[in-house]
Amino acid sequence: MPVFKDKLLGDISVSSIEAFLREIVQTGLSHSRINQIRNVLHAVLGEAVRLGLIEKNPMDSIGRYTLNTLPKGTFDKNMIKMLFDPVSFSIVWKDRHDLHLINLLALTTGMRIGEIQALQVQDIHKDHVVVRHTWDQKYGLKSPKYDSSRLIPVANHVGELVQRFVENQGLEGDQFIFQGTIPGKPLNDKAINASLNQALKAIGISDDDRRLGRITFHSWRHTFNSRMRNRIPDSTLKLLTGHRTDVMLEHYTHTDFEMLMPVIEAANEVFADVRFG
Repeated sequence: MPVFKDKLLGDISVSSIEAFLREIVQTGLSHSRINQIRNVLHAVLGEAVRLGLIEKNPMDSIGRYTLNTLPKGTFDKNMIKMLFDPVSFSIVWKDRHDLHLINLLALTTGMRIGEIQALQVQDIHKDHVVVRHTWDQKYGLKSPKYDSSRLIPVANHVGELVQRFVENQGLEGDQFIFQGTIPGKPLNDKAINASLNQALKAIGISDDDRRLGRITFHSWRHTFNSRMRNRIPDSTLKLLTGHRTDVMLEHYTHTDFEMLMPVIEAANEVFADVRFG
């Protein structure tokens, strides 16, 4: 985007840069990409200062964008209904049960993409999943973000679908539930993101609409939080989504899990319209 191509270096002001950044925010770029662009501008204008071409770097007055700066996209009820309509499964998900189930888990548990990739057969139970790891494309299995190992109760029909999938695939033990093309590694996050974008196109959401609405895979997590808010205490919701650094798997006892059982009742009600199979 050659926004400043007709300007002299000395004519690039704080206000013109801020206007440019506001414009690219509206395109739906991620906060990290926006900050990369900001850093490039800072480096270029900083070199101009070093060479004596301008007296001051206008980027010094412009802070970094944060997640809170940008609107968070969520999936509305109509989008969810169309994405998980069993009648259009073949069109939307191209008969890929694994990709369909990955997105369903993200919606109904609030798990991060890396946490879903890292799920092994031993982590799956009838009424809950255990988050012990996250998957990093470079480093492999790691502890979850903030060391937030945890138990997450799941809606009844979702738990049944996951177990049925595992049985049909003949998986066991420490095998990844969502196998990738490389032996011993889960499905690549690029493939997961691409499949979601394709599914959105299939229900009539264009790439431009998706970017403007800031709809990404992480939007499932925001949607889970929005739907479960006021259904369960905020403290429980934070515990489920792993937003607290002091919540570790070993802190859970059988009694603690029983205290979380109302979450299943809430999930059954909240996600009753999200069914497949």
